[in-house]
Amino acid sequence: MHYRAFTLLLAAAAIAGCTTGPGSSDRASLKPSSRVAGQWMATDGVAMSSFSNSGRFSTTLRATGETVTEGTYVESGDRVALDFYSVRQQRQSKATCNFAGRGQLNCVSDTGAQFTLVRNAVG
Repeated sequence: MHYRAFTLLLAAAAIAGCTTGPGSSDRASLKPSSRVAGQWMATDGVAMSSFSNSGRFSTTLRATGETVTEGTYVESGDRVALDFYSVRQQRQSKATCNFAGRGQLNCVSDTGAQFTLVRNAVG
């Protein structure tokens, strides 16, 4: 008896989860998607950066999976402003990137270091 009641409860929950009503629209679908969202690789092949549609990103080393930066980004036209914490340097950093075509970002950090990210075809 308990098994049948549990099964009916699961079925009811599944059906309720599929219904939509007024005000239950997917708000994420209303927001324009980010041009930078997705996977970007450093041109030296050492690190991979993952950018979400919500304005957050992290960078991991490809060889070990170690997270080396975590932060936020803001897009404005062809420019992307990065604000992040560098785990290795143990400090907050900033960088400004410019789109160079659809699949490349040319960046300069607040220390003057230049780096380039290319869109990963897989991500």
